[in-house]
Amino acid sequence: MIFALIDYLKYKNQKGIYGLESIHKYNAVLAEPSLLPKLEKCKPGDILFVHTAGSIMSWAVMYYTGPGIWSHCATFGKEGYLYDCTTQGVIERHISDYFDGKSYIAVMSIGNKLPDKQRKKMTLRAEQILGAGFDWKGIFFFWLSIISGNNEDFRVCCVADIIILIVSLMGIFYKILILRYVFLALGVLYLLVVVFSRVRMKIFKRERVEYPDTKEAKKEYVVGKNIIDDLIELSLEDLEKYFGLFEKDFADIPEAVIAACNNVANKLVKIDEFAKAEMLYKKALKYCKTSTPKGKMGVAGILNNLAGIYVERKQYDKAKKTIREAIGLIENLDTNEAEIFYARLQENINLLNRRINRE
Repeated sequence: MIFALIDYLKYKNQKGIYGLESIHKYNAVLAEPSLLPKLEKCKPGDILFVHTAGSIMSWAVMYYTGPGIWSHCATFGKEGYLYDCTTQGVIERHISDYFDGKSYIAVMSIGNKLPDKQRKKMTLRAEQILGAGFDWKGIFFFWLSIISGNNEDFRVCCVADIIILIVSLMGIFYKILILRYVFLALGVLYLLVVVFSRVRMKIFKRERVEYPDTKEAKKEYVVGKNIIDDLIELSLEDLEKYFGLFEKDFADIPEAVIAACNNVANKLVKIDEFAKAEMLYKKALKYCKTSTPKGKMGVAGILNNLAGIYVERKQYDKAKKTIREAIGLIENLDTNEAEIFYARLQENINLLNRRINRE
């Protein structure tokens, strides 16, 4: 299991994706007591993500469901307590229990969009399942689905690990002919299962999220749900597929598509994923309307973000053209907001010219 061993050593020594630089990109902070006052203000339904240090089981979760840094999550309940599914079952524990001084945590707040009534329902539901046992059987079959290619968390390195293991066993038992052929058959059968699963998923399977039914509920869902961390690690191709489905689900709510594209694109820019961010900004522009002052301001803002990407790529002509397009949209708007943004865009043009002259 060479790839697994290499990944575990990276985890053990805080290298690569497990390094501090990578962890900080996820807005994670060291789990220590000084965080208690802030975390006690979290509301029921908010989610705590944990990057556990020094745990083989936690590393295994990250390895087989990765790449990523989160090994665990728990849901906030009342007064600083969380509902947590552990290997001992579903338990209630205080936030201070996570402060080991070596793990890292982050909170995903569902904001103010979720009514208190709904939060109360979530808390009651969590209290009802307290004491339930850990689903070891479910975890085992979940792991099988990953290594067999029948899961969205499928990773090629996991397949390589198993093939290397089978080849090693063939070498160890080389002199025992029947065992050699058994392992060979297992290897071939395993590869066929993986190939079949991947092809089947690609052709037939379409993952869809169950969104709320009403238009207003959909709007609140998009504004209140943080989908960024789930999406920033996708490839450009997979990101386009995801938002292709998203567009179909929200075809009647263009502002929802715009909000989702913008939120994810802004995060991608911060981690230098410019190609993905550009695709999402352009997708958002397709849904924008310039028939109202507010619409023009929105389009101008997206165009300004696009120009920033072009500057980072040293595509200065495209950047200038894009900023001027934004200026043209708002230069005749008679609002304080438009005047301030107009001045900012003019300053961006000046800064860009100075940068070009320096280079």
